[in-house]
Amino acid sequence: MALPRRGARTLLLAAVGSLACATSPRTPPAPRMAESEANEALPIPDPSARGTVQGLRPATTVDRVAVVRLALGPDGLPRVVDFLTPDLTEAEKADLRRAVESGQMPVTAPPEGGLESWLATLRRPPSP
Repeated sequence: MALPRRGARTLLLAAVGSLACATSPRTPPAPRMAESEANEALPIPDPSARGTVQGLRPATTVDRVAVVRLALGPDGLPRVVDFLTPDLTEAEKADLRRAVESGQMPVTAPPEGGLESWLATLRRPPSP
């Protein structure tokens, strides 16, 4: 049986196209970069220096506070009546008292209502 002319031409084009694809040179895939252990490495400190001091100790960023009872003195300025924070040394108490009474450390204003004393929280410098 003879194929119609149009069908023969389509069949011939399909055969030629498949031969062209089969005989074309294949391009090899791109070579992969060799993986290095350094690509995944994390910095590790020198193991021989693990127990030694590497520098100055960082300053702590934690605020230290002192709770004090304040009262207005005869001159109208706040005076420290009592220290309510138990971990203060005598030197720290003297420094805080001097700073409050000289006005170097700002304190909260007395509450309205004519109270004799009030509590205030003072920020202390971090310990060395």
